[in-house]
Amino acid sequence: MSAQDLKPMSASRLYMAEIVGEFSLQGQRMQAGAILDLMDILAGRVAHTHSNSPVVTLSFDRVDLTHPILHEDMVRLEGTLAHVGRSSMMVAVEVYRQDQISREFMPIQRSFVTMVAVDAERRPNRDIPGLAQETDADRAIHKAALRQKAHAQAWLEMQEEVVRQGPFRTSEVEESFNREKREWLSPQETIVQVRRQF
Repeated sequence: MSAQDLKPMSASRLYMAEIVGEFSLQGQRMQAGAILDLMDILAGRVAHTHSNSPVVTLSFDRVDLTHPILHEDMVRLEGTLAHVGRSSMMVAVEVYRQDQISREFMPIQRSFVTMVAVDAERRPNRDIPGLAQETDADRAIHKAALRQKAHAQAWLEMQEEVVRQGPFRTSEVEESFNREKREWLSPQETIVQVRRQF
């Protein structure tokens, strides 16, 4: 791939800010779904800006919200293209919540979102530019994306190995101190259902 086929990471870096939730629920804790929607939208815009192609979401890596988000909070998202494959693009999305007292933005989430460029027939579009890292910060994000990609691949291989092994046998999961007990419960007998009544 020649230098002309590469686009710098800065060319597709995007930011987004939004007041989230409902005014009538101000101060109450929000569910994470609304934030995931915003992350998906921003990642899609970053990937589309880079590839100049329609894109679809393939996956999110691990998502941990380190601080609660409340209704009517100001949330800022930053999206940077971190890695480009043949048709896939990993976008690093960072989410910040503005503290209502100090007015400082606190980091609450970082995730890699994998998007895939598609053509008019919804097949992978392999005609997308490569990625050029210009700064040390660019190289650090790219390196983190490669580490995440390797972790994801290792996780998939572990899952495939479990499937190949087949179901567990009782002897593999039974604790030795339970063998002398006279009464047994099946897993189905341990299920508890809770219904909330208002």
